[in-house]
Amino acid sequence: MRRYATLTTMHPHVDLRSTTGLSIGEVADRFGLGAHVLRHWEDQGLLTPDRLPNGRRRYTPRDVLAVRLVLLGRALGFSLPQLRALVCGTLDRNAQRAVIAGHRAALERRIADMQALLPVLTHGVTCTADTIPDCPEVAALLPATPPP
Repeated sequence: MRRYATLTTMHPHVDLRSTTGLSIGEVADRFGLGAHVLRHWEDQGLLTPDRLPNGRRRYTPRDVLAVRLVLLGRALGFSLPQLRALVCGTLDRNAQRAVIAGHRAALERRIADMQALLPVLTHGVTCTADTIPDCPEVAALLPATPPP
C-alpha cells in the first residue's frame, strides 16, 4: 500500500516540457500516490488527462501541475470541490480570489496559533515535572486565549 504524498515528497523537478505525456503510473510514482487517487481526482473533475486511442491516460504538463496544486491545496485544507473550482476554473476569478483569501486568513491564524504554542513544546522537551500540567512554568507559557 502506498502512502499519500506530502509536500516534502512532491517532486518539483517534473519535466513540464514533455510533449508525449506521462502514464498514470508515472505520475502516481512521481508523487508517491496510488493510481486510484488520480482516477478519483479525475472522477471529481480535478484532472482531465488526454486519452490514447486504446483508452490509456496521458498526463500533460498542465495535468502534472494540477496534481501539484491539488496536493498543496489538500495540505492547506482546501476541499476537493474548492480545488475543482480553483484548478478547473468553475468559479469566476473574483470568486476564486475570495476562496483563496479565506484560506490564507485561516492559514495565518493556524500559523499564529502554532507559534504561540512553540514555547510550551520547547519547554516540554527539558521540563523535569512529572507531567506538563504539573509544571509551574507551563501556565505562563500558554497563550491567554486557547486557539478555537
